[in-house]
Amino acid sequence: MKFPSRIDSQRHAGPTRATMRLKYMLQRAALDHFGRPSMHDLAREAGCNHSSIFNAIERGYFTEEMALKIEQVFGRKALPHEWLTQPLAIEAKA
Repeated sequence: MKFPSRIDSQRHAGPTRATMRLKYMLQRAALDHFGRPSMHDLAREAGCNHSSIFNAIERGYFTEEMALKIEQVFGRKALPHEWLTQPLAIEAKA
């Protein structure tokens, strides 16, 4: 039997703001770079496992090493590595 998440505290609470922001930034950069929003293509180009990318998105931040590899793929102008290590520290422009 499945209970609502407010009752069953062991169920997943859903994506956080950091997770949603990382996912959006990476999909947008991948779409511009590869022509499709594929994290598998990004993993291949960055030389890391696609599971590591999905785990980092779920966690809400990337390690410095992975962020630098992703920055090399997309370029600093498209996606600086600081945005990946601290996604909530980005100032939104109106």
